[in-house]
Amino acid sequence: MNYKLLILICLILIYIYIILKKHNNTLKSIKEHLNFTDDYMKKSYKTTGITLNTNEMSLEKCNNNTTKKCKKIHYLYNSNPLSAREICNHKAITNQTLTGHNIPVSGFFLLRHQDKQTPLAILEIELKRKPLKYPLVIKPIDGTHGTNVIIGIKNKTELINELNKLFKLTDAIIIEEQLTGKDYRVLVINDDVVDIVEREVITIIGNGTSTIQELIQKRNEKQKTNGTYPTHNLDWKLIAEQTGGLDGTGILKPNQTIIISNVRNFHNGANINRLDLSTVHPDNIALFRAVNKAIGLNVGGIDYMGSDITKSYKDTDGRIIEVNSAPGLDLHVNPKDNLSQHMGERVVLQLFQ
Repeated sequence: MNYKLLILICLILIYIYIILKKHNNTLKSIKEHLNFTDDYMKKSYKTTGITLNTNEMSLEKCNNNTTKKCKKIHYLYNSNPLSAREICNHKAITNQTLTGHNIPVSGFFLLRHQDKQTPLAILEIELKRKPLKYPLVIKPIDGTHGTNVIIGIKNKTELINELNKLFKLTDAIIIEEQLTGKDYRVLVINDDVVDIVEREVITIIGNGTSTIQELIQKRNEKQKTNGTYPTHNLDWKLIAEQTGGLDGTGILKPNQTIIISNVRNFHNGANINRLDLSTVHPDNIALFRAVNKAIGLNVGGIDYMGSDITKSYKDTDGRIIEVNSAPGLDLHVNPKDNLSQHMGERVVLQLFQ
């Protein structure tokens, strides 16, 4: 082979590798976010008199009096400061920050690859220093959409097995005590709780003839038809526990209901119901505001879990699960009610408060 041709081929292969790696990293960095150019947002600008400038990524609102004073905000990163975004991008630091402000989170610790010690050696040290109650949850510190979240780890053997699998995909993992209760997303903008929605448990119902896999596929197809997300993070261990060891080929009894995933994430197929904010206990509203303040967020999406949000978190088991500095609005406009039609307006007006 010609020497120059060989060099050219090598350069082309290197270039392709760089492009693919960059593309892969871009995909990994995709997180939920408030898209200010979606149709429902553009509609809100017309009704509120707000001007969108996509070139400088800004929104501008002017009053109607003779002085015509205007206020402009730049919506890049949802108007949140870099320091707050960095805290939210690292789940362990998020928990440490909240704990420092006496905000309740589940028991946790961080496990990462070290130069001198293996993660499992550090695990032994951490478990002695800070014992956690099973069941446990493990997840990448920078994960999104419920991807690679493993729930329901019941003992140390399971924990080690799952850690070995997950460490092939990431360098740092947070280990948490698994919480029980209802799963909520709270949207807080400029110290005001704008909206709270509940993510339903993800289930299928048997009919006596279809296999579990067929029921899951049918549910996923219905989700797509309804404009919502299918369930990609399935928990086959959980399914087997509920069905006496059945796998995807097993058949459920008529009206037998089972949970197919404990990752109750909108992007993992959890359906959404909106809460009446007047029913939420004032202590919980104050807690959600305190979360944004502790981290330094102007716009935050708070994941909260508890048995009863109408009662104070001080008297129940309510805990903060996670905080997102770039919360998506899609789950807040998903419920089929009148508020969904005006959610864009509520968000942009609150941004100017």
